[in-house]
Amino acid sequence: MKRVAFATLGCKANWTDTEALLQSCREAGLEVVEFEEEADIYVVNTCTVTAVADQQSRQMLRRARRRNPDAAVFATGCSGEVGAESMRAISEIDAIFGTSDRKRLLEEIFRIAEINRPVLEISHSRMRQSRARAFMRIQDGCDRTCSYCIVPSARGKSRSLSLDEVVENARSLSRFHSEIVITGIDIGQYLCPRSGARLYDLVERLISSDIAARFRLSSLHPAMINDRLADAFSAGAKLCRHIHLSIQSFSDSLLKLMSRGYGRADIFKAVELLRSAVPGIAITGDLIVGFPGESEEDHLLAMESIEALPFAGLHVFPFSLRSGTKACDIDGHLSKDEVRGRAAALRKSAAEKRRDFLKGFLGAKLGLIVTSPPAGLPFVSAFSDNAISVTMPSAGASYGELATGEINRVDGMRIFGKWI
Repeated sequence: MKRVAFATLGCKANWTDTEALLQSCREAGLEVVEFEEEADIYVVNTCTVTAVADQQSRQMLRRARRRNPDAAVFATGCSGEVGAESMRAISEIDAIFGTSDRKRLLEEIFRIAEINRPVLEISHSRMRQSRARAFMRIQDGCDRTCSYCIVPSARGKSRSLSLDEVVENARSLSRFHSEIVITGIDIGQYLCPRSGARLYDLVERLISSDIAARFRLSSLHPAMINDRLADAFSAGAKLCRHIHLSIQSFSDSLLKLMSRGYGRADIFKAVELLRSAVPGIAITGDLIVGFPGESEEDHLLAMESIEALPFAGLHVFPFSLRSGTKACDIDGHLSKDEVRGRAAALRKSAAEKRRDFLKGFLGAKLGLIVTSPPAGLPFVSAFSDNAISVTMPSAGASYGELATGEINRVDGMRIFGKWI
C-alpha cells in the first residue's frame, strides 16, 4: 500500500481542499501518514498571500524531498496557480497543480499508487476530519479588487454552494464534530446560485435547524456587520460568540488606497454594534503594517484605535508586495526597520487588549471543545465559543467533545479551568 502525506499552509479554504483530498485517498485505499513520516507521495497545499507564505511553501517542498529522495513531490494550491513559473525552478518538485487542478492531482496520485479508480469529482468532505473542529467551505473565489491582494488571481471569481447543499454538508459533519467553522475565501460574498440567499439567510437557516453542532464564522469584511447578523449571535448558543474582521487599516486614506470600501468610522460602528448586542463576544481582526504611503500619523491612529476598541486579539502582519497587484504602482514604501518597529508596537498593544479580555472571564462558565488529541497527559487544550484556549484536566471530556468548563485561573495569556 502506497503512503501519502499532506502539508497545508494558509487559510481555512486550503484546509478544506486538503480534507477533500485526504478523504478521496483514504476511500481509495491509500495510507495517509503525517508529513513528518516517510511517504511515497508528498503533497504541499501552498499559500501565496504573502512572501513569507511563499517561502514557507518552498521550504515544505524541499523538506519532503529530503525526507524521501525517491518520493513523488507535488505542489498544489495558490502558489501553484499564480506562481507556477517560479516554482518550476525548484528541482525538488515533480509536478505543480493549481487550485483548479485538484482532479488532475488526484488522478496522478492514483496512477503512482496503481489504483485503477476513476476520479469523477472531488466533493467537500462530509466525513470525520483530521481536526476536532470541522471546516466547512460554503464558497470559493473573490470578486473584490483589493489593491494588495493576489488571491482573486489564484482562486478566480466568487462561486457558492447552494443553501441546501451547505445544510446537508453541515448535517453530515455534525455526526462527527461538535463545532463547524463556516469558511471560504470571503464568506461575506456567499450567494446561493439557486435561491439568491445570502450569508445572513444561511446563518439563520443553520442556527434554527436541528443540527447538533455549534457554528463559527470565519473572517468577515467589516461592511457585513449589521443588526441582522448581531441578532443571529443573540439568538442562542449555536452561533459562536467570535467574529474575525478583516480590518487591514484604521486610516481612511490607506483604506481608500487598498480599495476596501469602508472607513474607520465603519469599523468603530461594527465593533460597537457587536459589543453591545453580544455580551462576551471575542472581536479579533487582521491589520496590515507598512502599506505604501503609511505615515507616522497613520501608525499613531492605529495605536489609538486599538486602545479605544474592545479587541480580543489582532493578527498584525507586514505588508507584502505581490507581483500583479495594484499596490505595485503605489509609491511610499517603508523600510524594513520602520515596518518591524511599528508592527512590534501594534502587537504589544494588541497583546495588552488580549490580556484585558481574558481577565474578564475568571469564574465564567464556557462551552469548551477538547482540541488536543489524547496523549496520556494530565491536561488537554480546549477551545471556547468566544475564542479562548483553556488548559483543562484530561479526565472529564474526550477529544472533540463539547462540554462545560469553569475558568478558575487566569495567568496572563494562560487560562486554566475545571469541568463542571
